[in-house]
Amino acid sequence: MIIIRKDGRSIDLKPKPFDDEEDLRRQLLANLNIIPVRDISGEVDESIIAWRSEFPLTVGSVDLASVGDGGGIYLIETKLFKNQDKRKVVAQTLDYVADLWKGYAQDSEKFLDKLQEGGHGEIPKDEGFREDIGQNLRDANYYIMIAMDSVTRQVKDLIEFLNKHTDFKILALEVERYVGDGLEVILPHVYGEEISREVVRRVESTPWSSEQLKIEFEKIADTNLRGRLLKMLEWAVDKNLFIQSRGKVPQFGLKAEAGRVFGVTPEGSLYAYFGNIERGKYPSDENRYEFVKGLKALRLLPQDLNPDDVISGRYLTKRLNQLTEEEFVKLLGLLERHLMATSE
Repeated sequence: MIIIRKDGRSIDLKPKPFDDEEDLRRQLLANLNIIPVRDISGEVDESIIAWRSEFPLTVGSVDLASVGDGGGIYLIETKLFKNQDKRKVVAQTLDYVADLWKGYAQDSEKFLDKLQEGGHGEIPKDEGFREDIGQNLRDANYYIMIAMDSVTRQVKDLIEFLNKHTDFKILALEVERYVGDGLEVILPHVYGEEISREVVRRVESTPWSSEQLKIEFEKIADTNLRGRLLKMLEWAVDKNLFIQSRGKVPQFGLKAEAGRVFGVTPEGSLYAYFGNIERGKYPSDENRYEFVKGLKALRLLPQDLNPDDVISGRYLTKRLNQLTEEEFVKLLGLLERHLMATSE
């Protein structure tokens, strides 16, 4: 029962069904605070700070994609009870999750750029925030939410099963609407957040020392990747270019004059920081341009890439274990020449 009083009198509120799924989406976009990201994320996120409706993927589009202020990624699909396809919404959402990981796991800046195309809010320029986004994309660490006007028992049972027996974090958001005497009341009910918090524990970011990295890298089964990671780690430490990274998985960076300009992940992905928000890490723009020019010469960046059009950086076009021995040696030579000169 809902009792609303105005000027000492009770107001008779009546349920008002949503016209269609677009009507429900409009209500969510107008009242993003009804999405309890603080509870869902275990206080990692306080609020949603940037969002876009109809986020495009190769298998369709996510109704609402958004990010929280702590780097959480939220994917929301809307579905009405009367829709005959409501049984398929979970499977459809999992298709979107897989496609998002495939398209953006190795390019977080591309994801953020796409989010801002026709989107709302502002993406922080903070390096730590962007690293958290990148890590969540690589780990497919998303919060998946199905927003409905009425959540069926079948959907609740499926969510409970997935949250208890898989690594997915899926929730249902039931949205009720009532109107009366010029008032509109929206009542959200979240299902699944308690199960998700019980089963999925947040893995704290670890500061990885070179000694810890060596131990972890030696466990890698791929002999080529293992050898390249260990060799690059030893080289970085020997040249005094190693900089410790924090993350859920073992990783490290290479430093220039004022901070990290290169990152290495355990999958062998290589990330170069040279965009507009990284300018302060270089003695001059000329130095920054020369670094990009050197990477282009090795065909590790697109030839038409303009560093001034990039916010933070880009993943190189090849991973460590995809480089030939000659390419690997040339890359180390470029990094040594550029970073040691930059650090002087």
